[in-house]
Amino acid sequence: MDNRGVAPSSSPPAPYRIADMAADVLGVLDALGLERAVVAGHSLGGWIAETLAVTHAERLRGAVLMGSANESTSYERASLALAREIAASGLELPAAYSAIETLHYLPQRQLGDDDVVDFWLELLNGAEWANPGKLGQLDAALEWVGASSRRAQWETIAVPCLVLAFEFDIDSPPGRAAEAAAAMPGARFVCLEGRGTSVRSPTPPRSPTCWSGSCPRSRPDYQSAQPVGVTEPVMSRGSTASCVSPAR
Repeated sequence: MDNRGVAPSSSPPAPYRIADMAADVLGVLDALGLERAVVAGHSLGGWIAETLAVTHAERLRGAVLMGSANESTSYERASLALAREIAASGLELPAAYSAIETLHYLPQRQLGDDDVVDFWLELLNGAEWANPGKLGQLDAALEWVGASSRRAQWETIAVPCLVLAFEFDIDSPPGRAAEAAAAMPGARFVCLEGRGTSVRSPTPPRSPTCWSGSCPRSRPDYQSAQPVGVTEPVMSRGSTASCVSPAR
């Protein structure tokens, strides 16, 4: 689903909270007549899924938390604060700014691949994410990462969870994701090698489709040409996080 603030869903006035968007998901489940479901979310969408796992476990059969379950990093807090400040200022930046800014989510080795970079620049050409949706989601994200700790919350999760991490994720590093999974009773942890803040193919997909409703379609890290396969878990409680190649 597309969360509030992301077309074609509506964009009510900011600010938003993760709890607001979790309530929206429950509304969708009710509208579809689904008493219980497995919810999956990437980045901000993972925070929504995590919130539902804590506050409405009776509505979930399980949760998949992708690039989201971790104690926040200094970089994540600083970058979100800056993005929120720019959005709130109403400053009109050059059209290319958003595309270039988004490229930092690519693994560094891909930034030297002209075909990869040119693909995403072409895809993002003309894409815009406007207020109040942008500001509202940034408000929600900034509030979430500002929390002192989430360990106590993780320890209360009673639904089966898969914590999926990406080797080069700068917002949710694998080590921190592994710590989060270890705190969740019975959670499974998998890390995919060669990926950044992403669930996409490591090379440009032929027909990208946005399947995560947690952030705008203008961001390539939320694009995927095909479902991502995973191998067996590579981490158990107390072990060091390591990454595996995605199943082809």
